[in-house]
This record gives sequence, C-alpha cells and structure tokens, in this order.
Amino acid sequence: MKLKKLSVGLMTAVLTAGLLASPAMASEMTDAAAVQNGTVTVQAAATENGTAGTGTSDDIQGEIKDTGKDDAENGTDQGEGKEDTGKDDGKGDTGKDDGKGDTGKEDTGKDDGKGDTGKDDTGKDDGKEDEAFTGLKEIDGIWWYLTEGDVDESYTGLAENAYGWWYVENGRVNFDYFGLANNENGWWYVRGGGVAFDYVGFQANEAGWWRIEGGKVNFEANGLIPNENGWWCVQGGRINFDYTGLAENENGWWYVQGGKLNFAYSGLVPNEAGWWKVTNGMVDFGFHGITNNEVGWWYLQNGCIDFGYNGLAQNEAGWWKITGGMVDFNYTGMAQNEAGWWYVAGGLVDFNYNGIGSNEAGWWKFTNGQVDFGFNGMAGNAAGWWKFNGGKIDFTFNGIAPNESGSWYFRGGQLQFGYSGTVQWMGLNCTISGGKLVPLGISGAIASRAASAKSDTNWLIVTDTNACRTVVFYGQNGCWTAVKNLSCTPGKNSTPTVTGDFKVTGRGKSFGTDTYTCWYYTQFYGDYLFHSVIYNHGSMSSIQDGRLGMKLSHGCVRLAINEAKWIYDTIPNGTRVRIY
Repeated sequence: MKLKKLSVGLMTAVLTAGLLASPAMASEMTDAAAVQNGTVTVQAAATENGTAGTGTSDDIQGEIKDTGKDDAENGTDQGEGKEDTGKDDGKGDTGKDDGKGDTGKEDTGKDDGKGDTGKDDTGKDDGKEDEAFTGLKEIDGIWWYLTEGDVDESYTGLAENAYGWWYVENGRVNFDYFGLANNENGWWYVRGGGVAFDYVGFQANEAGWWRIEGGKVNFEANGLIPNENGWWCVQGGRINFDYTGLAENENGWWYVQGGKLNFAYSGLVPNEAGWWKVTNGMVDFGFHGITNNEVGWWYLQNGCIDFGYNGLAQNEAGWWKITGGMVDFNYTGMAQNEAGWWYVAGGLVDFNYNGIGSNEAGWWKFTNGQVDFGFNGMAGNAAGWWKFNGGKIDFTFNGIAPNESGSWYFRGGQLQFGYSGTVQWMGLNCTISGGKLVPLGISGAIASRAASAKSDTNWLIVTDTNACRTVVFYGQNGCWTAVKNLSCTPGKNSTPTVTGDFKVTGRGKSFGTDTYTCWYYTQFYGDYLFHSVIYNHGSMSSIQDGRLGMKLSHGCVRLAINEAKWIYDTIPNGTRVRIY
C-alpha cells in the first residue's frame, strides 16, 4: 500500500511514543524456550520465510540473507527520507521590497502560495517527503517496515531504528516474538520483538540449542558451558545432544551423557587416551585399584586402566590375579607381589591354602596361601607325597625324610609307598616296609627319654650311662625312629660323664698326646665328647684301649671308630644330646 499525506509532526510524535514503550514491553516477556529434565523443549515461535535456518551451524550461517540495509552491530541509521526537497518555487522571498513596510498584521495562517508549500502544520502530507524512505515507521500505532516509502509486507527479518534492532514479520514489527533471527552479521536472540544484546545463555530453534553471548549466537563456542539446568557439551556453538563421553573444562574431565554433564555417574568411560574411572561425573585421577564395568574387573593406576599390568592387586574383596589389566577369574596357580609368592584359585589369592602349587620354575609348598621357602619336609597332592627342600619339590632326592607319622623312603623326590626292602642311606642299613622306615627295637628308658626330647634337627642322640648304650634317632619332635643302637664307654665313677640335655656344638678329626690318639670327636658340652676308643699315637689300626660297654673314660663317651666317624660325618650341629 502506498503511504501518502502523512504529517511529519504526527509521525514524529507517534514514533517517539511507540518506540519508548517497546523496550518496556519486551523486558516484561519471559524466554519461551527451556531445558526441562535434561530434555530440550522448544516453545519459541518458529521464524518464517527461511530466516531461522535449519540443519547445522554451517547451514545456518550459509542461509544468512541480507534482510536490511542496516547493521545490528554498528547501529547506523540511514535516515527517514527527504524532508527537505531542496526545491523552491521561486515565489517566496524575492529579495524585493514593495515599499509598504510592516502592515502590523499577524500571520493569519494563510499562504499566498508564494512561501513554504509544505504546510507541515496542517497534518496533511503530499507524500513527497517519504518517497525514498526505507526503514521502520509508526503508522496508526503500528510499526511498519517501509521500502522507498511503501509498506513492504514481503519483508521478514531484522531492522534498526534509534531504539534498537527489531524483528519484522511480513512487514510489521512483531513485539510478541521470542526466538532467533538472522541478518548478514549473524544470528541474534530476539526477546519481545527486540534483539536482546544483554542476553547470555542458550536459546533454541528448529536446528538445535545455541550458545548466545551478547545477544548473538557464538558459533565459536566449544566445551562445557552451564545454564540453570546443568552443564552442556557445546560444539560449534550448538549443544550436541548426541554426544556421550568425556569432556574437559578448567575444573577437570567430566562424563557427558546425551550432551549433558551427568554428576550422578560413577563407572568406567573411554576416550582416545584410555579407559577412565569416573566418580560422581568426574574423572578420578587419584584412583589406584580395582573396579568393574559390564565387561569385567580392571586394574587402574592414576584413574586409568593399565592394560600392561600383570600381577596382583587388591580391593575390599581380596587380592586378585591381574592379566593384561583385567582380573583373570579363570586363573589358578601362583602369582607374585613384593610380599612373596601366593596361591591363586579362581583369580583370588587363597590365604587358607596349605598344599602344593606350581609355576614354570617348579612345584612349591604353600602355607596359608604363601610359598614357604623355609619348608624342608614332605607334603602331598593328588599325584603323591613329595620331598621338599627350600619350599620346592626336590626331584633329585633319594633317601628318607620324616613327618609326624614316621620316616619315609623317597626316590626321585616321591614317597615310595609300594616299596619294601633294605636301602642304604646316610651310612645306614635301613629296613623299609610300605615305604616307611622300620625302627630298631628300642624300648624301656631310652625309648621314653627319646619320646619327650626335642631337637633342632632331624636327629637325636640319647646315652644311658648305666646301660652303656648310645642310641641315635631319626625323625622329628614327637616322632623319633631309632636307627643306631651302639655300645659305648662312658665316664667311670670317679670321672663321670655329665648328664642332662645338650647340643652338638663342634667336631674334629682327632686329639691326644705323644702316646695316644682319639679319632673323630663330636663335642656336646665343653670338653665332653663322643669319640673313638683309644689308639696308639697316630694310628687308626693299633688300639691302645678298645674296651666298650663299661664305665672307663675320663668323662667322654667312647665308641667304635667307625661309629664315631659316622656321628662325626652325619650328625649336624644343633642336634639334641640327652645323657642320663
């Protein structure tokens, strides 16, 4: 429609009154878009004629059209048209004087046609002043967008006047509009019809939710950005509701689910750097230990799964075997940490295990779940009973070893339950029955004295000074087997052999004078020794006094030279010696 005959004075008054009211009206409006319960609900009215943009931020920016001649950022104004045409009919002031002087009459308001023909005070307009005007004008209380003096009902977009930038819809300022609109300088948030240059937050259109800063969509915004409904993952200025994973800000690394930071989440989350322990939404870089996800249980160091770790690790349920960073529930065997080697069953260290386990280095004795490197004895498994040395099965052992049930014959480290016969061992002629050493027939006082004796070794010596007998036992405390029953010569009554409990403390090959020699002595208390009968000086064949079975010595216990040598060779230091 063509606008003609509009009073400039009236236009000015209406323009001033109308536009002063517009910001107040806009300020009383509330945002029409909200984030509810982590889900975006779009309530804002959609823009028309393609001005709101659809698709990605690149699409939005690519669709920006020139919707006006003014700049929403520079605030320039191209004016309101040509009020002064610059033309004159030549009939005004001619510069001539009629000579009549001043008549003294007031201006009647009439014009002779020779003065100003605009007649601005009449409220009428011939239309000539608005023919070139493009911009916003108020007409009959409504603000319109004019193009060269005509209302342009085809125009939808942003336009500027002295009071701000306004959203025009089909040629008319829409003071009810809340949402996004664009011009050649970007996308803007419109509140109550006007661009809200003071607004910082998020607003939506059909293409998504956008980060607004100073009223303008910031397509460069990236990262975690908050509003009253939470923290959001922003990429290229838009909330990425499709993103689930880790994101960083100045406070740390966080778990984002569906575009929103999830402070309630605790678990494992991957990114390109690994799998991370998240506690209450935040990556816990201080976590060391074991935790799980739907795939299994994992060992973490500094908050990250250590896929290179093989060993043991602990949580509140116990110590676990870790293989390639993962708890190996199928593992049964041995595993090591700084405290030792441990028996693992079903991936868990079994601290109650007492038995045998193996690794590539051999078979080992476990006591309370740990390899007992001090164990020297025998233990069994499904394959049999075995001799251990230093906690490990000694497959080279051939001989006799004791336990609480007796002394047993081993061959190749394994107890020979099926063997009965005679074997030579440690210089002894041993009788074996069903794999067990048959004891010598010792009874009476010596047997009872032996039963209560305790030795630091697997050997025990008991001497009866009245019976002139020395018996050597093999076994362990509480279970002694007699292996030698020897005739001896203890001290005479005037120089008796010391009685009591003693220990073997040393040994030597011989002692004597230039008239005699005693061979192979074993010391048990001071100068009291087990040694051979008396030989002539330096001789092992010429006996000076070979009597046994009677009290004749000066306090030592004399034995046949071969028995003295056997004790010298066989009985270790620390062995209990009981004399009575």
